[in-house]
Amino acid sequence: MYDDKIILPQERFMGKTTKIFTQTNSGLTHKAHSHDFYEIFYIIQGELKHSFKNLPVQILSFGDCVFIPPEVEHSFRSNTNYRKRDILIDKIFFQQVCELIPNSLKMVEKGFSTHILHFNIEELTALETLFKNFHQETDVPARTALGLTAIFTLLNKFLKMNLKQNIPPLLNKIIEKLDHQKYVSDGITAISKDLNYTPQYLCHYFKKHMGITMTEYLNNKKLTQIEFYLTNTNLSLREIADCVHIESLSYINKIFTKQFGITPKKYRDKKR
Repeated sequence: MYDDKIILPQERFMGKTTKIFTQTNSGLTHKAHSHDFYEIFYIIQGELKHSFKNLPVQILSFGDCVFIPPEVEHSFRSNTNYRKRDILIDKIFFQQVCELIPNSLKMVEKGFSTHILHFNIEELTALETLFKNFHQETDVPARTALGLTAIFTLLNKFLKMNLKQNIPPLLNKIIEKLDHQKYVSDGITAISKDLNYTPQYLCHYFKKHMGITMTEYLNNKKLTQIEFYLTNTNLSLREIADCVHIESLSYINKIFTKQFGITPKKYRDKKR
């Protein structure tokens, strides 16, 4: 601790020759601190309140991902059970990787505090598979290659978010909110209130541009999360229902069977 500021050194988590370290953790709360390495984390389960110094609190949920450069003060806390994937990267090593992609380091340093990435179910599953193989690999070059693949995947997502996309501003705002766990649970009424449009207008606007209704979009998000939890965790169906904010287990069975042609239990048994 220096000048009453908590600074976490790389050696606390990694050996001197280690360039990439990753682990999952849950239930932690950490007051304002900084570190001398790059940190990237994404939410696998639950919800987390995260904030950078002097900036509004970010509410992070399933699939949300944040980049944190060295010497940047931040904190996080949660009132609910959560699980997140932490990736810690040596400062010099990360900068060397960024040199392979023009302007990438500059974009990370500039946009880290304002851009929350969101990984869909396929992207999250692919990342978790990468990190599982990373942990199991004993050959150092092969392990390094897996780590680099993960870093490039994360960087690519971050850089794409910074590119201007030909999406109408209102549609972009709707999708951003639909992709946030709060609105998955609170629904269309909350979105319409925040954006100051009637639910009827937003529903018509969304279907016109996307080809499906907002309700269908939300249900698809819930179903993909249910599928992820069935495949990658040992959570009970009741616990999964709580994660996706659905009270009725019979409703989950109904919409899941309609989508996948099989009940959640049989789906999990088939995947094992």
